[in-house]
Amino acid sequence: MRRTLYFAAPLMILCCAIIVRSAQAQNVSIEPSMDRIEITTGFDGADISVFGVAEQKAETMDLALVIKGPARRMVVRKKDEILGAWVNRHSIDFAAVPAFYDYALSRPDLTNDAPDVFNDKAIGLNTLDFEVDDEGRSAEYYAAFREALIRNKQGEGLFPLKAKDITFMEKGFFKVAFHVPSNVPTGHYTIEAYLVDQGKVSTTDVSGFDVVQVGFSAKIFHFAHSRALPYGLTAIAIAFLAGWGAFTFLRRD
Repeated sequence: MRRTLYFAAPLMILCCAIIVRSAQAQNVSIEPSMDRIEITTGFDGADISVFGVAEQKAETMDLALVIKGPARRMVVRKKDEILGAWVNRHSIDFAAVPAFYDYALSRPDLTNDAPDVFNDKAIGLNTLDFEVDDEGRSAEYYAAFREALIRNKQGEGLFPLKAKDITFMEKGFFKVAFHVPSNVPTGHYTIEAYLVDQGKVSTTDVSGFDVVQVGFSAKIFHFAHSRALPYGLTAIAIAFLAGWGAFTFLRRD
């Protein structure tokens, strides 16, 4: 009995917080199951659930959730064969690429109903339009690099292959399960909820969580970024000592 109450209490508190926020003149309100993901040694990712409540006054209302990480600059390069060797000849510098992106829909074909709305809110992979420093290229040239960037991010598990499902419970409550992979960078991640009514966004709500490094890995990370030269020299020294030790141990006279 105590064990059941131990696990049920946080969920009850979370639901109460959602109800209070929804009562404050909001038609949709969300809360993540955690507000902090800690990266420690051996971190292999984390599962985070987003709970919410929506006041659906009509059957035409739908929901969409978007989760995204801090924007980063990324360079995508394309190789061409020159004299029998493959070298980088073309590249595009994207100025604002989410470090992590995922989304959920109340039904799979929701984005087909109001494409302009979803393009404006960047809901779905097809709507992502990364900022480009070089505007002198054609739309086809830009699209090829954009698609390559999305494929690379999908291969790393940082972009989804398809939308997640929204699980509806009683009395307007819903839940969405997201997985945050082990290779996510640190920073603040936002969660946006959109209530869509007949092709128009009626209300929105925003929440989020932080990804931070803690423990010994955090100390190494801080040392590497605050003192790059000593860190580099230390890494070289460790590699040299490891190589010398292995050579000495395995050497045969």
